Amino acid sequence: RFEGVDGLAAIRLKPRIIKRDTISKLNPKVPLKLSEIIYNMTHENQKQRASVFSELLVALKEV
Repeated sequence: RFEGVDGLAAIRLKPRIIKRDTISKLNPKVPLKLSEIIYNMTHENQKQRASVFSELLVALKEV
């Protein structure tokens, strides 16, 4: 929610830390490899995230 749009204060949420296998634990139907790709896309440290989209495409083709 954006402050000022509806007259209410913005909601401040603490970012959720995603671990390598978090997604697969939440939904066992999600392959572990896909869970790792999501982890790499949302990694807390920007330097450890995928730097170019082609890296993600290559990884997704392996799922």
